[in-house]
Formats: sequence, structure tokens, C-alpha cells
Amino acid sequence: MSKIGVLIWRKLFEKGDEKRITKQKQDISDLMIMKDIAYIDDDEQGHLLDVYRLPTTDETAPVMINIHGGGLFASYKEVNTHFNYEWAIAW
Repeated sequence: MSKIGVLIWRKLFEKGDEKRITKQKQDISDLMIMKDIAYIDDDEQGHLLDVYRLPTTDETAPVMINIHGGGLFASYKEVNTHFNYEWAIAW
């Protein structure tokens, strides 16, 4: 699929994501988020990751990796912010 086709396809899916995200009411202000860490140095948006943690978490805390299926083709990683928050506070 062409780049323009991918952009159009993503916009269609993101409309639904926006509606769902605005309904989420958790206060995530205590969550530390390190955003857009490149795991492949090629300037592709799909090759960036975020790390979610509470300020009280130390280096010995367990790690949970959330891998979004589909290479983030039809969405974006921020859609899972509240899901990742739930995991961060569970430890």
C-alpha cells in the first residue's frame, strides 16, 4: 500500500480511537512516561517505544512488554496509555 493510502487508512481508524480514549477517566498524572525511544534508528514512527513507570519504581521492578499486533498500521501506541497505566500500578 502506498504511503498516502496508509495515512488515509490510519485516519479512519484513529477517529474511533479518539472517541474511546476521551471516555477513559483514569488520572495518569502520577505516571512517568519516557516517550518515543527509537529501537531502530530509521525515523519511522512505528519504530518508537514508550516506557511507563511510577516515580517510586526502582530498577529491580518487573518489566511487562506490550507488543501491538499489526505493526501499529491501523493505530498508534498512545492508544494503549491507560492499559499500560493499569500494568504500571499493578506492581
